[in-house]
Amino acid sequence: MSGILKGVFAAAMSVLKADLSLDIQETLRHAKRNLDENGVGSAFFGSTGCGQLISVSEKKTFIKALSSENFKENILIGPSCNSLNDTVDIMQHSIKEGFKNFLIMNVAYYKNDDYGVYKFFKNIIKSV
Repeated sequence: MSGILKGVFAAAMSVLKADLSLDIQETLRHAKRNLDENGVGSAFFGSTGCGQLISVSEKKTFIKALSSENFKENILIGPSCNSLNDTVDIMQHSIKEGFKNFLIMNVAYYKNDDYGVYKFFKNIIKSV
């Protein structure tokens, strides 16, 4: 990885099974066929990728599977967690699997002020 992302990145669809668990193989297939093969990088688990609906353990299992794919350098991982600890956990796991580019949004379920948002990101940087 060069360290600088270039190009277009789009939200990758998270394909869910009938029981609403993540279908890892279909999610990977969708990203390869519809994004990577068209020159578009994938952003996984953002707000439009059902990030809030997918458990931390499912995300970690997916990231492990994703790490063996040949398009892994054109990836953004979105932890999509309101928990600071879960965000850090997913990021640390991703780094171990070879990913270093993240799409992080601040928590959204309570009133944020500028200092609170700053502290959220500061704590992520200190922890990761």
